[in-house]
Amino acid sequence: MKFRFDRLAVLAAAMTVAGSLPFVANGAAAAEPPPLAPIEQEHVDGQVVVGFYASADSSAAESALNRADVTLDRALKVTNVSLVSTDSGQSIEQAIATLRAQPGVRFAEPNYIYKTSATPNDPRTGDLWGLNNTGQTVNGTAGTADADIDAPEAWDLTTGSSSVVVAIVDTGIAYDHPDLAPNIWTNPGETGSGKESNGVDDDGNGYIDDWRGWDVVGDNISVIGDGDNDPRDQNMHGSHVAGTIGARGNNGIGVAGVNWQVKLMPVRVFNGEGSGTTVDLAEAFNYAGNMGADVVNYSGSGSGFSQAVLDSINNHPNTLYVAAAGNSNLDLDLPGNDAYPCEYTS
Repeated sequence: MKFRFDRLAVLAAAMTVAGSLPFVANGAAAAEPPPLAPIEQEHVDGQVVVGFYASADSSAAESALNRADVTLDRALKVTNVSLVSTDSGQSIEQAIATLRAQPGVRFAEPNYIYKTSATPNDPRTGDLWGLNNTGQTVNGTAGTADADIDAPEAWDLTTGSSSVVVAIVDTGIAYDHPDLAPNIWTNPGETGSGKESNGVDDDGNGYIDDWRGWDVVGDNISVIGDGDNDPRDQNMHGSHVAGTIGARGNNGIGVAGVNWQVKLMPVRVFNGEGSGTTVDLAEAFNYAGNMGADVVNYSGSGSGFSQAVLDSINNHPNTLYVAAAGNSNLDLDLPGNDAYPCEYTS
């Protein structure tokens, strides 16, 4: 038999609290159950946690473990709960299924592995007081504890999804930066089999070789249509924004974005000096919406109302457009304090 008799006393001593269901000590063994589905959550191989009803004495527990062909490792300080090991060659799923069918067994489950909360290992994450402010000092200034967006608490629920596409309408993105490259969006209609550089509008969207987004402004903001398919950042503002939204988290380098996994669509609308035009912005918003961006982020503003820009937004009701309120410390609800596109009511 596989049960360790020298530990029966320890097991019996642990079974002291009244149970909720009767136990038939001499009941017939149940038919062998089918194995459970594979256990996907990380767990200790070969170990099962077993809970017994209080009415199960040491003899009954011994019989249950023997029928399941498992060995008692130790009784836990948690009343009526023990840790057992499966015999070589027996799957943990089969052991659990068999144990659950035994009289006197209240539950049987894997010995799951738990880890600390989802705090990434990126070395400069501690500098991001906007994500998690512990009062740390950044650039010589101490923060205010908990004046943040509670990112670690959110990360315990989700760290993002690669199925979500966020267009960064800005100065471009350093798409080959090691903390951004894993999350850069690519256009499936212009990717593969040399489509990236064949000079053909393979997906028929009006942009040639736009396999990783589009540079709307090009080299000269005074020339309409001076764009190209290289949305590389020449200012670094867009890369900063992209990093805040979606720097790859838990990769051991740099920082972590609010989303560790996300697809960042580069759409360059500002030149190297940080300037762009209404036409550029309208086209950029339109491009992002047409290409299926779930969210468009625009960290810029101006005081002029533009119907063209507004139309580009309104023509894409399934895309969420997010715009900055500006850096002028103004109450935008007051007359004369204008910042567009933030103030559009779409």
